[in-house]
Amino acid sequence: NKRNNKIYVVAQEDDRVRIINQADNSVLRSIGVNSTPLSVAINSKTGKAYVTDSDSDSVSVIDSGARKVTQRMFVGNNPVDLAIDESEDHIYVIDQDSEDLYILDGDSEDTIEQVSLDKRPHSVIFNPFNGKAYISNQGSNNVFSADLKVGFFSSSINTDDFNAGETPSGLALNKKGTKLYVANRDSDKVSIIN
Repeated sequence: NKRNNKIYVVAQEDDRVRIINQADNSVLRSIGVNSTPLSVAINSKTGKAYVTDSDSDSVSVIDSGARKVTQRMFVGNNPVDLAIDESEDHIYVIDQDSEDLYILDGDSEDTIEQVSLDKRPHSVIFNPFNGKAYISNQGSNNVFSADLKVGFFSSSINTDDFNAGETPSGLALNKKGTKLYVANRDSDKVSIIN
């Protein structure tokens, strides 16, 4: 959390999120969430942390000031990853079982839209510089580039074209948002996409 220099870590084994003080690595609070938390993302503008609870088909909302769960939003059948667009206060949630992307409003906590994805979507990352989200689809060996502000997918990038693209999984952007890094699980390689 950029506002208070705290680190939020999901702990699957006991269905909790731990808040860690970045200065001395001490655990400040352990917060219970729903079953099998997988991912956490924080909106540093609103101070809310969002956690995918994959076995509970939900997203837990944590107030970082109060350090407690304030809301649970039910989303799909197996939410596995999420990303935040802080400028729009939108949360993008990947549901692997239904192969959908849920776009949630951070203020009302309602679902704005549900968009079909490709086979076995795994990760999502939002690029604040161009307003696009990138979604890795493990079952189809591609990454979707999506302009979510206008509500459609602008292109599909086949990671096989980079000779590294078997089962694209984790995603990361460089600081300027000009390069996308894709970790490909089954080929043990990283694709770098401009």
